[in-house]
Amino acid sequence: MTRNLLIGWLYLPLWMRILHLLLSGTLVLTALWLGGMRPVLHQADELSATQRQHSARNQAMLRRLLRQPPLLLLESELVQLQQALLSVKRPAFSLDGLISSSGGTLEAWRPDNQGGELTMRLRWPEFQAVLQYLRSLSAGVMLTGFMLREQEGLLSVKLSLVLNDDF
Repeated sequence: MTRNLLIGWLYLPLWMRILHLLLSGTLVLTALWLGGMRPVLHQADELSATQRQHSARNQAMLRRLLRQPPLLLLESELVQLQQALLSVKRPAFSLDGLISSSGGTLEAWRPDNQGGELTMRLRWPEFQAVLQYLRSLSAGVMLTGFMLREQEGLLSVKLSLVLNDDF
């Protein structure tokens, strides 16, 4: 049957054979366009739009980066600030300093390798003075916990301190 169709097609006039070839080619190209090329071109358009967005974002970030001061200037300012911080002398922790600044009385001091536990008896304003003293110290002393109790009209304060020599 295919042979009969091919022989029949060969006996057609030349202009009809050319017309059949053109129509068949047009159908094949249309099928390729709709099935294969169109989605690829659509994806290429999307990628191009994404690239434009990324390029615009990168240009904006570059403009912001260029507006920032140079890195060497920032480093020199950082060094100056660090030197200014180091020049501020804060006192180190002293048990005598703590007692004299608060005005309280020492009940117990249990030092250990990392700091210690301190128990004092004092009035409320004196407890605030203890906290103020600890706040004024260098960063090498940390108050990790405290406990307040009332005993005979005074506060009994138990402070847990950690000393850190890294600072």
